[in-house]
Amino acid sequence: MARTTTIADAERRLVIETLIRCGGNRTHAAKQLGISVRTVRNKLAEYKKFGIYLPVYRDIIDADQTGRTLS
Repeated sequence: MARTTTIADAERRLVIETLIRCGGNRTHAAKQLGISVRTVRNKLAEYKKFGIYLPVYRDIIDADQTGRTLS
């Protein structure tokens, strides 16, 4: 049987994929999603409760330049 996708699952995937596409820029992601930056921030905090962590934008840039993330 195929796994069903809930609206919450679909929303979480959309938010995360949009953030990745925007290079972690929450402002750009919020504009593309049609929601406020505050809502994006709140959703990310909610995702952390479920063990879903996204890197901070500067960590993505640092990893690209050095091949590793900085603490």
